[in-house]
Amino acid sequence: MYEFEDYYIGQKSTLTEKFTRENVLKFASLTGDINPLHIDENYAFNTHFKKCIVHGTYVTSLIGTVLGTKLPGLGTILVKQEQQFLKPVFIDDTISLSLEIIDIEVKKQIIVLDIICINQHEEIVITGMAIAKKMY
Repeated sequence: MYEFEDYYIGQKSTLTEKFTRENVLKFASLTGDINPLHIDENYAFNTHFKKCIVHGTYVTSLIGTVLGTKLPGLGTILVKQEQQFLKPVFIDDTISLSLEIIDIEVKKQIIVLDIICINQHEEIVITGMAIAKKMY
């Protein structure tokens, strides 16, 4: 576990995950978001996407995973998060999430991070920023 003084601008952490149909269905069941665009292939085929897309909140939940376990790590809470969804994430896509520290407020124990999610085709699908606070 890092001491607050050990964090530095440019520090990065990544996580890669494949979004399977089984896990999308579990997420839909847990959250109650049963929008057919996420779970019904026939419905999705009749949209401009032509296939089911993963819930945006499921993809961005990886941000909390990295914040709480890797960077900044244990004892971290999310204070603010903003993201832009640039491209859809489809079932069976593999997404690599990268967080990079872009600012540190030592007195407040605040860390500001840049967010980027890239799919297996090297396309940027989500960008954004997060503000995290170490609570020790």
